[in-house]
Amino acid sequence: MDTKKNFGRINARIDPELKAEGDAVLSELGYTPSTLITVLYKTIVRNKAIPRDMTMLDPLDVATAKAHAEIENGDYDEFDNVDDWYKDLTDNES
Repeated sequence: MDTKKNFGRINARIDPELKAEGDAVLSELGYTPSTLITVLYKTIVRNKAIPRDMTMLDPLDVATAKAHAEIENGDYDEFDNVDDWYKDLTDNES
């Protein structure tokens, strides 16, 4: 019994520099171009339309990526305890 899945193929022409930059971003996010295209097609099929917002990231993913970048850049606060952290968090909500 053949267990190999038969995949369709998509060929696209794209500026090589844009492709390299896009591939680097996708890699940082843990995706491949094929995964992105599959997600896009599944979204199109499910909604019977092209997504208005072409961002495939969940807002939580965006916030997590931003937090990681801030930590890497040393842009974060340290707290002695949870109460101090919570006070800082709620004092900054406006």
